[in-house]
Amino acid sequence: MIIRPEMAADWSAIDEVNRLASGGSDEGELVRRLRQDGLACASLVAIDNADLVGHIMLS
Repeated sequence: MIIRPEMAADWSAIDEVNRLASGGSDEGELVRRLRQDGLACASLVAIDNADLVGHIMLS
């Protein structure tokens, strides 16, 4: 497993991981707003076998 900073190319996969983890779209909307407003201090993704399997954002 690799942990690395998110890239713009990851955003749709991040939305999907957050939707699956939270059971809805609210978490993904929060992540998008924090990113858009420049309030994310760190945003990391977990990659396993070339698949994005986890996400964490600190704001």
